[in-house]
Amino acid sequence: WERLLGSEKPKARKPRVRTFAEWAEPWWKWETCPYVREKIAGGFSMSRGYARIRRCYLTRHLIPEFGKIPITQLSPRDFRDYKMRLLEAGELSPATINRILGTARVMFNYAVEMGELETNPVAPVHELKETPAARGILTLQELAALFGPESFEKVWHEDARHFALNLLAASTGMRLGECQALQV
Repeated sequence: WERLLGSEKPKARKPRVRTFAEWAEPWWKWETCPYVREKIAGGFSMSRGYARIRRCYLTRHLIPEFGKIPITQLSPRDFRDYKMRLLEAGELSPATINRILGTARVMFNYAVEMGELETNPVAPVHELKETPAARGILTLQELAALFGPESFEKVWHEDARHFALNLLAASTGMRLGECQALQV
């Protein structure tokens, strides 16, 4: 009888758990990403290029891998195993794999801060050691290939400005901004 009269409180419905793809849909889009919008509103600088690169990591790597999984079911093991599969495939550098995981780490940190998740499943996953390529000076063969007579068309596509700027930089050690600052 109480149910008919309404004295019993209705049970609160649990919100449906979204998949990673559903949850990630607005992420890293300049106009819709809550993280980007909040950072900019808070006075932090973030370029559109940074957001675009992070969106590429998300759409090319993370969504194909985790898109159908509910966000509450993702675990550190999922991300650790994914990291190792990417590394073993040998198609991406450790630095790129770290950037992919870093993209997910930022997203899940934000989800924890906003109360959507209790823990960040990417937080315990360690980064890979990055070994940047050794820097050196150009060899005579590389200089000839870049600045020899046939290179103007082949390498520089007959763009005299780019040819001159790069020849000046290679000859003097000047940086791009220093070359651009030169005036007649």
